[in-house]
Amino acid sequence: MDQHALRHLDHDTLHTLLDAHQRYMKTQGREGRKIDLSLCIIEGFDFSGLDLHGVHLQHTVLRNCRFAGTNLSRADVDGTQAFGADFSGASFVKAEIFEANLSGANCDGAVMTRATVNRCDLSGATFRNADLTGAGFIDCIMAGTVLDEAIIDGMSVRNNATTGMSRVGAHGQLNPASGPW
Repeated sequence: MDQHALRHLDHDTLHTLLDAHQRYMKTQGREGRKIDLSLCIIEGFDFSGLDLHGVHLQHTVLRNCRFAGTNLSRADVDGTQAFGADFSGASFVKAEIFEANLSGANCDGAVMTRATVNRCDLSGATFRNADLTGAGFIDCIMAGTVLDEAIIDGMSVRNNATTGMSRVGAHGQLNPASGPW
């Protein structure tokens, strides 16, 4: 991704966009505007607790951003690079995450029910106590990823690089059609 083609969003602009998005969500689209954060560089912003259901984060660069408890259900996270990201307790229900770099991300306690995660770098990311029920992880780099105490019931895994992955106390049954870890 050519980062020179991305627009840098300052915090004031983000607040304006988020205010319009919250109006859009509260009025079911009658007021405000749905937010699209694609092709942006965002640094040091706290999105914690916001409703970003269905947000587009395509080819976005996130540096040291916080999404603790944020609703990212049905989010489109395609080609995003999240450096130093905190997604603890975030909801990624039915999110589509493709070719994203979430290495080292804190996803502890995240709810990723039926999320699709394909060709992502999750090396060193933590998913302690996360709900991964029915999520699919395919062709991902999961070296050093921590899934301790995660719920993995119905989770699908295929062709993942899992050297050094920890899943101590993870509970539930993998999808029977799933491949080995």
